[in-house]
Amino acid sequence: MKAAQLHRIDVSVEKYIDRIWDLTHSKKYQKIGRSELKEIFRRDSKEQFYKYVDTVFTAHLKYRHGYDTNAPCWDFITSFFFTATMLTSIGYGYVAPSTFSGRLFGVIYCLIGIPLTLVTVANIAKFISECAFLIHYNCWKKLTTWRDRRKEFTTHDLRPIFSGNDDEQELLDKVKLVRFPP
Repeated sequence: MKAAQLHRIDVSVEKYIDRIWDLTHSKKYQKIGRSELKEIFRRDSKEQFYKYVDTVFTAHLKYRHGYDTNAPCWDFITSFFFTATMLTSIGYGYVAPSTFSGRLFGVIYCLIGIPLTLVTVANIAKFISECAFLIHYNCWKKLTTWRDRRKEFTTHDLRPIFSGNDDEQELLDKVKLVRFPP
């Protein structure tokens, strides 16, 4: 495979050199100034040069990565997409490792990463629910304080939320049951 790709590159180089040689020995370009001649050479040999570059690039992809054309490239976006699809156990799409070691790393990464992701998501959900509860509790406390002040109660007349009786533990159990249902 490597020899075939090198042969394709050599053929492309020969075509490119022949094109430049033909341009330099063409009679219509003999009496043109140097700067004009450079511009004409650039314009007329550009297509053959692009074909040469495409040949080298295709040979590199085929030999190095095993792709002919339209190979997915690894950049930040595609690697982030790959990681997200692996961790959410959707599976990877068109961007995937092609080597055995890359695929093995993906499996090990998922075996460790998926449980860690689940734990992280659970902790984030717990944190958000606790924040929502505290915000609700503080808003309710301020509303009752405002309502009581509106009724011309003084702040020292407000009752504490928890009194010293035995119902305090029962109230805490109810709050815990509401926040974290079984």
